[in-house]
Amino acid sequence: MSRSDRQGEGASASAFEKHAHFELWLHTTDSLQALLGQPILGRETLHEWPLSCVQRIRCRDETVIYKAQRDPSVEPAFYRAASSRLLPAHRNLGEFNGCYSMTFEDLGATPLAEQPLEVEALLSLASRIHGEIDEIQGDLPVYTDIGCEARWLAFADRCFERISRGKRGSLFAEVPLELVPRLRAWAESSGVVELIEARSAFCHGDLNGGNILGVSGALKLIDWQRPRIAPRDVDGAALLLSQGYDA
Repeated sequence: MSRSDRQGEGASASAFEKHAHFELWLHTTDSLQALLGQPILGRETLHEWPLSCVQRIRCRDETVIYKAQRDPSVEPAFYRAASSRLLPAHRNLGEFNGCYSMTFEDLGATPLAEQPLEVEALLSLASRIHGEIDEIQGDLPVYTDIGCEARWLAFADRCFERISRGKRGSLFAEVPLELVPRLRAWAESSGVVELIEARSAFCHGDLNGGNILGVSGALKLIDWQRPRIAPRDVDGAALLLSQGYDA
């Protein structure tokens, strides 16, 4: 366990404040100042939803990105294990009430989402990113592993069971029950199983234009909450969809 994790676990409840709407616990400005070792001049919320909140923290000498998140996520463990030029500089601040906090360098770069790229350029970029992912050092955690026939079929069974029992949530809300047998036949087909077996590898799991940044000719990839072992076509399709193309 790192020193910053011990700080987070041992911190007083007074060092945190609950998010106004979600079950998230964020460091107070005073506690963040103590951790960062410099005065904080401002906090700007960049993104928030029930499982995470991301802020830009403007300090006296620098700006940093602060992120508080809840499970399901393996991001804190991923950053502890991983070593790669693909990752921004970071610091784990530990856990409080099931909420994990981290800081990242503020790269100040324009995300790919704001740059017009054609399909071929996007697929080439995805291939380049996967090449750099292959070079990440460390015993990397994964959120989901569907990289072999047995794991894929078990994953598919859980999804179909959830649909059949009506536990759809937002993920399966528009899946008609009469479609399940066709989906099951597709999932168990030899073509799909062969693709799973032949092309699965470590994937980012949320490869979209907002998570890819170019910094001085190098790539940086953020939001490692749910990496997975799966066919890398999943990452490529997600990137195309995020940029408005029909994958």
